[in-house]
Amino acid sequence: MVKRMELIEAKVETLLIDVAVIKTNYATKVDIESVKKELQASVNTQTKWLIAALFIVLGTGLGIARLLF
Repeated sequence: MVKRMELIEAKVETLLIDVAVIKTNYATKVDIESVKKELQASVNTQTKWLIAALFIVLGTGLGIARLLF
């Protein structure tokens, strides 16, 4: 019976260490929200630049077509 209790105590101690490591290493809700906001801002900026570049290419293509034909 004593050996079983010692084994259980050792396993509980290992479990407590594992939980402490999990708490220190994993992301919190605040971390996830900040990354989410940063990602959304990056995607918005990239979309604006892409649309601007497409309009520039379209305008250039139409200008060249007008000169050639």
